[in-house]
Amino acid sequence: MNTCLRAHRNRSKSMAATLSIVVALGILVVKFYAYRITSSTAILSDALESIVNVFAAFFAFMCIRFAAKPPDEKHPLGHDKIEYVAAGVEGFLILIAAVGVFYSGICQIIDPRPLSRLAQGSFLILGTAFANLFLGLYLIWMGKRHSSLTLRADARHVLTDTITSVGIFIGAWLTILTNWFVLDGIIACLMGGWILVMSIGLFKEAMRGLLDSTDPAIQIEIQKILSAYATPGIWAFDQIKVWQISGKAYLRIRMVALVKIDLKTAHDYAHEVEDGLVTHFKGNANILIHIEPAP
Repeated sequence: MNTCLRAHRNRSKSMAATLSIVVALGILVVKFYAYRITSSTAILSDALESIVNVFAAFFAFMCIRFAAKPPDEKHPLGHDKIEYVAAGVEGFLILIAAVGVFYSGICQIIDPRPLSRLAQGSFLILGTAFANLFLGLYLIWMGKRHSSLTLRADARHVLTDTITSVGIFIGAWLTILTNWFVLDGIIACLMGGWILVMSIGLFKEAMRGLLDSTDPAIQIEIQKILSAYATPGIWAFDQIKVWQISGKAYLRIRMVALVKIDLKTAHDYAHEVEDGLVTHFKGNANILIHIEPAP
């Protein structure tokens, strides 16, 4: 049953990542067309970010496919951790986009150029913002449903692009109303700052996963569950270690027998505790319980 559930989750994540690639390519074409007809630096910055989104969506798709491979001799815990690498790479790609946005914005501030057909281009950008909004919400939903950091990171890209595009739309109309073309470059730089903040957030999340950081809330949660199985004078639990990889919990627990108990009874009780933890995590857990005999 777990195998079937895992296969279903992997198919769903792959379909979501594929949809992200298709939408990202379509949006990229629209944005560069908008830049072509307007020569707007702010719109160019938005288009540059969309190039990163295409690469990020493709990379997310490849990582999801790789993470779907079952555990093997070289990777006994599976391949899920590749998703944190994906999040780190996407953060780096967003950082590159931020640099490009800053550069184009500063150039427009130093040497402002007249813009043409800005109203038409702005509505094209607004259309891409709505497309990204729906895609981003869908990716967040799928990422939470299937505990996928890669999909959530991709969703963050997409929603960042949505906010950027809305900012570009507003800035375009402010430029039209004021006829102050320096504003186009200023808006581009502001968007670059926002993109930079998002890239730092992705880096932090990726590092927490790669370094097996533990969520204190989950640690407390597990201790409460084990306290129900701990029997005073008979069983005790200590040396509890827990970490998460792409939403899957990995637990290492020492179960100490405080009195003399035969091996079969100890193993049967350990399996009972393991089943309880697996049920709590809805099957999405890898649990190892080490039995320590009484002194």
